[in-house]
Amino acid sequence: MENEKVYASQQLICMLPPMALKVMLYLLNWQKYDSVKYYPNQMTKLMHISQEDLDLAIQTLEDNKLLDISLIDQTWMLSINKEVVKKYFNVTMQQIHDHQGLKMATKVTWNKVEKNEESKSASYEDLTESQIEKLIQRLQVIKNEKEQTKKVVVSMSKNNDVDLLPF
Repeated sequence: MENEKVYASQQLICMLPPMALKVMLYLLNWQKYDSVKYYPNQMTKLMHISQEDLDLAIQTLEDNKLLDISLIDQTWMLSINKEVVKKYFNVTMQQIHDHQGLKMATKVTWNKVEKNEESKSASYEDLTESQIEKLIQRLQVIKNEKEQTKKVVVSMSKNNDVDLLPF
């Protein structure tokens, strides 16, 4: 996909439960990165939601194949499934009207894997080519995040008298 951006269609917006929609829109804003690290404390504070609501929304998105979740080096990574998101543009509004909408998950299972089990069972030599490619992409994301953080810190130190918030 090479960083191809996708957008939330009206159909997708109408189908998702409000909390799942909020999380989906948050993740869509970070799509310049192939994957987003799961930072529950930061995400809950920024979106003004509880940890339970965040986890249920992520579960809802995963259940409906809108989000891919993986565990890389003890860190949960969230990736938007761009192909599925694009498919919602082809759904007619009449189909949306006649549908009950996507249901919010009631139980969280995506983060119940023991982190230590995955790291012990997976050796770099045992990885498939696609897993290696994903790992390389994740490492590039981490590198880009660190570079962006440096830029922000440098920029803020130069402009420490300027208020960046609009309120």
